[in-house]
Amino acid sequence: MPCIMKNEAVNIFVLLKQGFTGAARFAVTYKDSATKETHRAEMLLEEKATVYPYVEKMAQHRKLTLLCDAIRNKTRVASDALLG
Repeated sequence: MPCIMKNEAVNIFVLLKQGFTGAARFAVTYKDSATKETHRAEMLLEEKATVYPYVEKMAQHRKLTLLCDAIRNKTRVASDALLG
C-alpha cells in the first residue's frame, strides 16, 4: 500500500496453502512520514482449528444480493435461472 492515512484501519490477509501445519513468522515494516521513523511488527501465525462461520454467511448474502439485483434489473437472469 503506497499510503495509509493517520488512524486508518489496515487489513492484512494471509492465504495459506492447503495442508499448512505448524507456524509461520512474518514481519510488516512501515515508515511514519511525520516522524520519519521506521516501525516493524512481527507476527506469528499458528495453525489452529478455528472456524469463521460468518465468512460463509457473508459470501451467501452477497450471492443472494447479486441475484436479487439481477432479477429486479432483468439482466441475464431469464436464461440463467428459474424465477418464480
